[in-house]
Amino acid sequence: MKNIIKKQEDKVIFYICLIVAIAVGATSFFLPPTGVIDPSCLKFIALMLGFAALGIVGKNLSLGKEV
Repeated sequence: MKNIIKKQEDKVIFYICLIVAIAVGATSFFLPPTGVIDPSCLKFIALMLGFAALGIVGKNLSLGKEV
């Protein structure tokens, strides 16, 4: 039972961090300078790719596969 609760806590923490990262990244597109690809926007895209990788790694670990 503790293992199931731990898996659920990991998912909740992952989704909270993902939502916060999306919110911060979305606001960076609307703050000045608008219309310019700022390095912070590029970091946001890299962060989203990192979250995608973490999502796949977490799913594989929960299924008992090696990463």
